Amino acid sequence: IEVDPPVPEFDGCAYRAPHLPACIFVARHQPPDRRRFTLAHELAHLVLHDDLHDDNEAEAHEFAAELLVPRADFVPTLHARPSLSLLLTLKITWGVSMWALVRRLVDVERITPNQATRLYQEMSARGWRKSEPGELRPEVPQLLREVVTAMRRDLGYTSEELASLLREI
Repeated sequence: IEVDPPVPEFDGCAYRAPHLPACIFVARHQPPDRRRFTLAHELAHLVLHDDLHDDNEAEAHEFAAELLVPRADFVPTLHARPSLSLLLTLKITWGVSMWALVRRLVDVERITPNQATRLYQEMSARGWRKSEPGELRPEVPQLLREVVTAMRRDLGYTSEELASLLREI
């Protein structure tokens, strides 16, 4: 569920309510690369954690990183020395932010934390903290639309019947 958060620092959160499907709230203003990571991170909370508290952040980050940039597929593609131009190429390839990719490079032991700090400093000096180059197209969820279309076309449900079904969830 997209929201306009009251504070700019908000990226997203997962929420479980009794007798309702789990929900993930994401900030509407996020670029697609950050949104993908936020969704994967919040999904991790729902899958891995019974309680949704901040002490699980590192585990949720690790899950999201492995889901979006799997070590087994990522490491063999790393032939060049990490640079801003390589990070931009990786961003376009993997669909996650350059900042997340730097952290992933540390996770897979391809750069040291000191090298990561230098890359973060270079990106900050260029004003890339919140607005990176390499725009990605927003992903538009398709499954729900396809399910609704199939329920109407193949099963003969009306809009009113579908709305009634959703109210019962």
